[in-house]
Amino acid sequence: LAQGTADASLKGAHFSNDSSRFQAFYTDAQMQEVFGEQYAEVHKKIAAAVDAVSAELLLYDAQPIVAAFHAMSSGKTESAAHVWGEHLPYLVAVDSSTDCDAPLFEQTAAFSAQEVQTMLSQEREDLWLGNAPENWLVIAETSDSGTVLRLNAGNAFFTGQEIRRIFSLRSAAFTVDYADGKFTFTTKGYGHNVGMSQYGANAMANAGSTYRDILAHYYPQAVLGMETQP
Repeated sequence: LAQGTADASLKGAHFSNDSSRFQAFYTDAQMQEVFGEQYAEVHKKIAAAVDAVSAELLLYDAQPIVAAFHAMSSGKTESAAHVWGEHLPYLVAVDSSTDCDAPLFEQTAAFSAQEVQTMLSQEREDLWLGNAPENWLVIAETSDSGTVLRLNAGNAFFTGQEIRRIFSLRSAAFTVDYADGKFTFTTKGYGHNVGMSQYGANAMANAGSTYRDILAHYYPQAVLGMETQP
């Protein structure tokens, strides 16, 4: 389900697979391509899990929530207000420190000074960076979860979400360093960092937590209710 069905960018649609703003999904054909010979087994397992809870809804104020999730947090999930500009009481920062032990938790991406200048200039036509590359990119503000909220670049500024998109970074929780003519971004986690972390949820399950425990942790103030027929 899209992060907000009232979003004007959806042009009346209720679903979107634009993963930069909404939760993406696989079609059945895509699942068959990804899982190959294991497709039937995986599909059966997923279908059984869905059927077991299909009558339950995760609610806030008696309405279904936006059940956002991502692959791996920065060690702490992020508030929807910092990512999508809308505060939702059940999409707030919570601990997910087990993600720090997940594979590929910390990754780097390097770009030459010329690449950085070109890619940023495509976003801001009036961008002026100056003659000292070591001063081009300065992180001015981050959230408690490590998300970059503001990065100063010459006479312009960008949000961490914008920088993530421009450079195809794994997350907006990053640091950036300049040396030997190259900028190196070091990211933590993978995804938009809002809601449930899949790696974190798996760690909780392996430690004995139930799905109810996991949902209560990652979606505080949301409650499970039963679907009622009209």
